[in-house]
Amino acid sequence: MRSAGEHVAWLEALSPWPEEFGVGRMRELLRRLGNPERGLRAIHVVGTNGKTTTARAAEALLLAEDIRPGVYTSPHVVSWAERVRVGGENADLDAVLARVREEAEAVGA
Repeated sequence: MRSAGEHVAWLEALSPWPEEFGVGRMRELLRRLGNPERGLRAIHVVGTNGKTTTARAAEALLLAEDIRPGVYTSPHVVSWAERVRVGGENADLDAVLARVREEAEAVGA
């Protein structure tokens, strides 16, 4: 079992510029994880500025309707943990990374 924080150290060591661009590795990773994205409804926020603010506003509106949203934002301001939120709270980043790390490493994602 890996120690707390070891997954974050692994994440921070990854290159932001993979050897090969494209979605092939991500598709393979999702397939290995059972394609969890297929069972989700999503709001995809894109643009130059204000994406985190817009995502957090949508999160607040959904929470007000007793809907438990998951939110991913990038980049982070304070720590990696704030990038993944569930139900209005930062997710347990070590648990998130532990869930995907082995398969991510296997496909180079």
